[in-house]
Amino acid sequence: MRDFVYFSENAEQMLERAVSLGFSELVLVFAEKNMVEKDNILKNSKIVLKTAIMLPEKSFAKLQKYKKIFDYIIAEGTRKAFETKQIDFVIPDFTAFKDHTHYRQSGMDQIYAKLAKKNNLTVLFDFSLLLESKNKQSMVGRMMQDVALCKKYKAAYGIASFAKTPSAMRSSGDFSAFLRTLQ
Repeated sequence: MRDFVYFSENAEQMLERAVSLGFSELVLVFAEKNMVEKDNILKNSKIVLKTAIMLPEKSFAKLQKYKKIFDYIIAEGTRKAFETKQIDFVIPDFTAFKDHTHYRQSGMDQIYAKLAKKNNLTVLFDFSLLLESKNKQSMVGRMMQDVALCKKYKAAYGIASFAKTPSAMRSSGDFSAFLRTLQ
């Protein structure tokens, strides 16, 4: 199983923590402003190390350049991201919407689920957003709604910690148990 974490100066500690938590692959996520050359990243024989970039929507013009540099491209769940085939993972934005009286606004609908299936995108849920949220119950409800849509339209989905510190990382067993509860 793989986990996604934000790249920081304590990347070595995150690698050790990922090995102890039972992950076989760790993906270091870079923001556009703190990119580091692939050769300067730590090497570890116990775990497969990959790189990804969190691509803002305004930087989609640089997509081809980043596809050559990084292993994965991650984008926020906008319509443009779901329509782009070069993107590997999409993170739905749960914080941008206010719920209506009779239904939740999760930021994803059947059109996005169909586009995710068509373009081979994986919908990734950010576990750190849930941990930092003040309204956890509505966040879990939105995740459940998105998982139901992904299952219905056979789109791939997963969960990752997106931790900024080693202590914020969770084990692969925790993630698989949480995904089972979302289903």
